[in-house]
Amino acid sequence: MTRRHPALPLAVIALAALTCAVTGCRRGEPTSTVEITSTAAQELEVTGATLSLPTPMMGAAYFVVENPGATADRLLGIASDQAERAELHETIDDGGVMRMVPRPEGLDVPAGGRLELAPGGAHVMLVNPSPKDGAIELTLTFETHEPIVLRLAVPETQGDAGASDHDHMAHEGDGGQGS
Repeated sequence: MTRRHPALPLAVIALAALTCAVTGCRRGEPTSTVEITSTAAQELEVTGATLSLPTPMMGAAYFVVENPGATADRLLGIASDQAERAELHETIDDGGVMRMVPRPEGLDVPAGGRLELAPGGAHVMLVNPSPKDGAIELTLTFETHEPIVLRLAVPETQGDAGASDHDHMAHEGDGGQGS
């Protein structure tokens, strides 16, 4: 009978998160198409969406939320039936140590401005992503705007994980928005 250490699954997820954070959750230069399937009249617009799946256990989504309106909003969370968890995270420099921290409070979308989710900054972390039909569907929930549904295609070509010049990377907690 084989006994597994109870912390082993968490250690594997932490290692995958560290790998994702150090590499910017990217392999090569992934490109992805996005299809917005929400039918509501949109004041917010999502552009430049990409999906990266550097390991089978960890992925990331990046995009820009444009807000041409006069009222600020807040991206509160991400949901997906195609991942164990989908969370808002941000990579920060904490005294020379790069840390990936959950942002359960959400991220501001300024009036007349934009929120950019990009490698090395704010991003969507996907734990154990499970694409269906070559894509992952995400539902973006906002404080005032109606939800926006994105369908991100899995990149056709992905090279080896890129190198990083960060010497240290830490991941804080596993809280955040669950899916």
